[in-house]
Amino acid sequence: MQDVFRLAKEVHVQQNRRVTTGQLNSFVEKALQKCQPSMSPTGKRLKIYYLAQVDVQPPRFVLFVNKPDLLDGTYKKYLINQFRETYGFL
Repeated sequence: MQDVFRLAKEVHVQQNRRVTTGQLNSFVEKALQKCQPSMSPTGKRLKIYYLAQVDVQPPRFVLFVNKPDLLDGTYKKYLINQFRETYGFL
């Protein structure tokens, strides 16, 4: 029973967490250094300008890019996994 209350408290804390744009930009930079987005068949590459948190409860983030259609599902999943590993949002 204690585990349920501990987990509920952790979820509440995470719902109210705010990550600064500067911290998020550092995160994006590190994620890009680990793995660059692949080149599209037309020779274009996704460019990530910045990431910002726009809301809490629930936490919402917006990724600003050059061409949203170049953000494929695989790279999006990579970014989400890296984000959760770094910030722990459940």
